[in-house]
Amino acid sequence: MAMSPEIQEEYDRALKAATLDNGLVIDNRPSVYGWADYRASEHMRSCGGVSDSPVEEDDWYEFVGTFADPPNEHKHGMYVSNVSCRCGQLTGRSIRWDADRSEIAEAVFEYALGPKRG
Repeated sequence: MAMSPEIQEEYDRALKAATLDNGLVIDNRPSVYGWADYRASEHMRSCGGVSDSPVEEDDWYEFVGTFADPPNEHKHGMYVSNVSCRCGQLTGRSIRWDADRSEIAEAVFEYALGPKRG
């Protein structure tokens, strides 16, 4: 079942807002300690992020060859590229949101319809 253009536009807006607010900035030089740039992520959360790119589903692997047993190595979430903060300190970065489908759906509904009541 296809969504109307208006509903699709609202869904895309809500998904992007949720991904930008909940995701982590990907480090330009990932290390053995991980892919997230926590300092940039903290700045992005306080400043706010914008992107003209669509949000995409993403699959990646973490901790391969370490203590993590499958399926813990495999991750699935959302990804948006070409992200800049509102003040311009960070430009052309990518954000990845490690979230399960129910968390994503709940966030999209909240961004589209407002916070849960009662």
